Amino acid sequence: MINFHKFGFLDAKKLRDYLLDENYWLCRYNPIWLFVWSDLYKPEIAFTNDFCYIRYLMPEIGMCYYPPIGHGNIKEGIEELKQDAYDNGLDFNLGPVEEGMVHKIEQLKIKLLKNENYSSYIYLAEDIAFVKKTNNKEVIKLCKEFESKHKSAYIKKIKKEDFPEILEFINNWNLLSIKDIKDTSFYSKLNMIKKCIDHLYELDLLGIILRDEEKVYGVAIGSFIGNMSCLHVNLALPDVLGAQEELVSCFAKTASTVTRFINLEEDLGVKEVKAAKERYKPFKKESFYANFSL
Repeated sequence: MINFHKFGFLDAKKLRDYLLDENYWLCRYNPIWLFVWSDLYKPEIAFTNDFCYIRYLMPEIGMCYYPPIGHGNIKEGIEELKQDAYDNGLDFNLGPVEEGMVHKIEQLKIKLLKNENYSSYIYLAEDIAFVKKTNNKEVIKLCKEFESKHKSAYIKKIKKEDFPEILEFINNWNLLSIKDIKDTSFYSKLNMIKKCIDHLYELDLLGIILRDEEKVYGVAIGSFIGNMSCLHVNLALPDVLGAQEELVSCFAKTASTVTRFINLEEDLGVKEVKAAKERYKPFKKESFYANFSL
């Protein structure tokens, strides 16, 4: 039996060492993503000489396992996971499997299915930061609309003294947005946002605020791993036209100084979210594979 323990923010830092030499494009492989969503997915982790093992609760499926992360014998690692599932009376649910590992897993007679709703949207950071160069007319129009109506708006990096105002903004955003929210993970998302704020410094997160002297229009918080930034929190007032697009563009400008790619995470099958992410014309969509269907 594998000696799993509850995933904490110190584990996020340790897991990063296992991932740096590999190209894991899925947002669910980002250690910070795992930590900030831990209230919903209940991840557990174990470290051995050869592998890092992760299991978590997928609400629609039950307990699931990541493939072994590391440089050991993949067949032996998979057998360890199967044994752990058997010892705990669990089905052996394997996923997410990133694209680079699909062939290795299928060679072990494990059939994998592609789950498009959980694919990650990957972009060149410069394409979002300097959207005018990509001739993305729809986004350009919305950014110009915001800039023309809010000429005194500016971006600043989040500091500790901003936390009370950010929490107030989140409550305002919640009141404006909740009538349009249909997914059951809405309150888990609020917990995720507060966890990002609480651990902003410990996890070396990049946080920015779009505001003027009187009002906050948006908050964005992301993390870095290797050559990719991952945008975890992306909130703009829904009643301010162009605020969302301006916020994403400003985050990308900041992130593009240290990473080449930006991960805008998943759409989870939500039509409006999918349309918003497609609007930015992704460089690629990294597919989510598993031996179960979602």
